[in-house]
Amino acid sequence: MLLREHPIGATDDETINIKVITHTLSNDWGFWRTVTGNLKLLHEMVEHYHGLAGLTDEDRQIVHQRIEELEQEIEAAPKSLRWKSRAAIGEKVRWYKVVEELSR
Repeated sequence: MLLREHPIGATDDETINIKVITHTLSNDWGFWRTVTGNLKLLHEMVEHYHGLAGLTDEDRQIVHQRIEELEQEIEAAPKSLRWKSRAAIGEKVRWYKVVEELSR
């Protein structure tokens, strides 16, 4: 619903602030990997939410457009040296924490 109700923009005024997102993801490869992977999954899953209890065709089209806009902006953003160094390692080394391993 966040993507349905709020356009992508460069401010915090009722928009999804792309500047904050690209700045954060351009400095943290692991977070970038998780977010871009989840955007791809969301792109696929949006089609399953339709009919009376879900999204209209127009809603799904808007969400797809905003996902694509996010993906394009994230991809186009210049990446930090730290990001590039971690990207070179890629998925060979785990970039996330397993929930069961976290202590409370």
